[in-house]
Amino acid sequence: MNIMKKIGAAGLAFVTGACMLAGCSREKHSRGPLELKKVTYVCYAGDVEEVSVYVFTPDLKLREYEIYPENGGKYDYPEGELPPEDQYTLKEYDIEETYWNNLALVFTRVNIMELDEEIPEGKGYDLESTYIRVETEDAVNKTGGYGAGLEDDSVSRRYRSAEEAIQYALSNK
Repeated sequence: MNIMKKIGAAGLAFVTGACMLAGCSREKHSRGPLELKKVTYVCYAGDVEEVSVYVFTPDLKLREYEIYPENGGKYDYPEGELPPEDQYTLKEYDIEETYWNNLALVFTRVNIMELDEEIPEGKGYDLESTYIRVETEDAVNKTGGYGAGLEDDSVSRRYRSAEEAIQYALSNK
């Protein structure tokens, strides 16, 4: 009788495990690419008073704002604040859908929506400060910092991958 209980318990464990692997559990975790509404990338040059703001939108448009010199302005560029129009140049480009989709895929892979606002500071002199602000239907996340992505920890590598996807799209504008 004791052997029958062991066989029954093993069978029950097997059926439960097989059912979970086959997707019989109640929770289904489907994770597709992020549904991006807007991506803003801000780059503060090292020791130069220059700011570059790039805004990607789902209509496959890229707006590039070059603010030089920055004139000591206190603008929250990732949030969309800009100086008066006579203090920056604006260039607009069409981007290919491939680059927009690549941003969504890479941002999903690195889970950019979970990165902290401040990435570990990179070591070096006169490094750039960069920020990535991602808007989806459900959330907004801003991440970056001084020398962001230059360290070799997991968070920095994730940020660097997201930034490389942006740089790839920018190099093909």
